[in-house]
This record gives sequence, structure tokens and C-alpha cells, in this order.
Amino acid sequence: MFQRKTVRWSAVAAVAAAVVLVVGFWPGKAGRGSGVAFAEVMQRICSARTVTYDSDITSEGPSQPAVHSKVMHMGLGRMRTESLGGTTIMDSSAHKSLALLPATKKAIRLEFVGGPQAPPQATPQATIFDHLLQLRGKASEDLGQQEIDGQAATGFRVKEAGFDWAIWVDPATGGPIRIELTCDAVLGAGTKTVMRNFAFDVPLDESLFSLDPPPGYTLDVQQLDLPATPEQALIDSLRECADVYEGQFPQKFDKHCTEDLEEKINPKKQPAKAMQFARSFGRIFGGLMFVQALPAGSDWHYVGGGVKLGQADMPICWWKPAGSQTYRVLFGDLSVRDLDKAEVDRLTAQISKNNPGG
Repeated sequence: MFQRKTVRWSAVAAVAAAVVLVVGFWPGKAGRGSGVAFAEVMQRICSARTVTYDSDITSEGPSQPAVHSKVMHMGLGRMRTESLGGTTIMDSSAHKSLALLPATKKAIRLEFVGGPQAPPQATPQATIFDHLLQLRGKASEDLGQQEIDGQAATGFRVKEAGFDWAIWVDPATGGPIRIELTCDAVLGAGTKTVMRNFAFDVPLDESLFSLDPPPGYTLDVQQLDLPATPEQALIDSLRECADVYEGQFPQKFDKHCTEDLEEKINPKKQPAKAMQFARSFGRIFGGLMFVQALPAGSDWHYVGGGVKLGQADMPICWWKPAGSQTYRVLFGDLSVRDLDKAEVDRLTAQISKNNPGG
């Protein structure tokens, strides 16, 4: 839903959106803070039974038109997104989503299997608004007073797991006027999601969130295995990258991995591969989000460029978990070992010796 080039394919956007929401919004660890006023704003947002708003995804450049959606939430974990290309319905408690593609009268139901056992707002199946609930009580930056969309507004900024949230609220009511979401490292500089025109506790029919397709649609049911842990999401992501790069890991592990995926599997030109694209995109995005969620001081390094899948003696990446005295090192056979700093330094020296110009 948020990746820069995904917005070009209206026919596949609904499917890819579901996968990205599921894999991408794995709750990360952010800094702690107080900010009582901000907590009150979050309470106002998250306590409503229903919420509706408009969402626009924009990217820099004339070739990147904005993608407009109407979004509806009913309770925790249930979301309906309507756009020009189709409709996506997410239900966290049921661990399912439904994509409706009106151009082809096709419905694709994804059934998510596995993943951590946790409350709906703390699982990989969480929707964007469920994720907002996790921001309560976390460190926020006061953006002061500005006029936003013609209204006086008070602003807050929260940075978590690589995502940058700017939340503008009515100072009198605490209700949101505008919410902006960016993530330059993963989505690319200049890509932004803007949410506005919020309405709370409006009547919404239960049928809007049904996971059964309307009459006249052909239903295709697909299962999507979710990683049990964020670290497993990284492993799955790099395995997917090796498949995309024909048995080798990419030179860099960043947003370009998903851009290269578009070049190899373009759903617009190859509609039959739409589900393959959505699955691959979701897996790669999940690993990128693992990296973004690493806390400060993790000493993340990616050195997998040119390494072939299965090379057990070649490191791909390493990082230091919070509070750990050792590093987690992932190798070419996708095994993970705990190594101390001296062993990691020896690996670094060996890599530099073998690649003097790298």
C-alpha cells in the first residue's frame, strides 16, 4: 500500500495492500516518553467504535500520481479500504483479508497462517489504526501550533520503527485533523500517506466488513504463512531476495529490492503473477521493517552482495540485539549464530581482505 511503485498498478493495489499491512506493521520498540497531552489525543482516536477518513498516497515527480482511498474502521482490527482499483477488507481477529477487484469480478481471500500469538493490536495482522494504539505513551515531539487544512491545529511527531508520524489535532477537542506518515528509508524520499476528513462513531453496516465476496465475484482463497518472529521475517525476506536475484543475495538490502521485484514480476503486464508479486513483496518488506525497527546501537551491517544462497561460511548480515553482549550473524545458508565482538571483527577483516575495493 505504501511502496513507491506499487501505486502504479490499480488492479493489484488491493492485494498488495493487504500483504504490506500484514507484514509491514510489526510493532517495533520505540523510545519511552511521557507527553500526557499526546496520550489523550491517542485515547480520543483509538476509543471510537467506528472511524472513517480519506487517505492519499503521494510521491514526488509527475509520473507518480496520487492514489486516493476511502478508509473505514469498525472496532479493533477491522478495516475497509476503497480505491479506484478495488477494495480491501482486513479482519485481524479472523486472520484474513479480502481483496475485491471489480474490473475482473475477482475476489482474493488471504488467510494468514502462523505468526506470533498476541492481541490483535500487537500482531502482524494489525491495521494502521491499530498500530496507532501502540503510539500511546511513547516519546513525541511537540510541533507547536499551525493552520492545517484551514483549521488551527496542534501538532505532534512520533518516530517509531523507521516510520515518521505527524499528527495534527484540534486543540479544543483533541480530535485529529490530519495525520501524515512517511518512511524514507523503506518507501523512498518524498512518498507520503496523508489521512484527513476524520469522522468518529458514524453508523457503518456490518456487511461492509464481510469476508465473503458479493454475488457475481469468483473467489480465490490463498494461504499466506507469517513468520513467527521478526528475526524470521528477516530470514524469509533474504530468502525471497535470493530467489529474485537468481540464487544470489542483493548488493544492498533496501527499498531497491522491491523495485527490482517490480521489474521481474510486473503484475500489470503479467496479471497471472499478481499473487506471486504480492507474496514476494510482503516477505521482502517484512525484512526491511525488521531492520528499521532495530534500536539504536544495534550496529547493523549488511554484507551479502554477491554471496550465493547456501554458502554456509559467508556472512550476510549481523546486528547486536538490545541488551546482548553478542551479535546475531546470518550466513548464506540462512543459519544464525551468536558471535562475540572479536569474532565479528575477524569476519569484517576477512571480508575487507577479499574485497579490497568494496
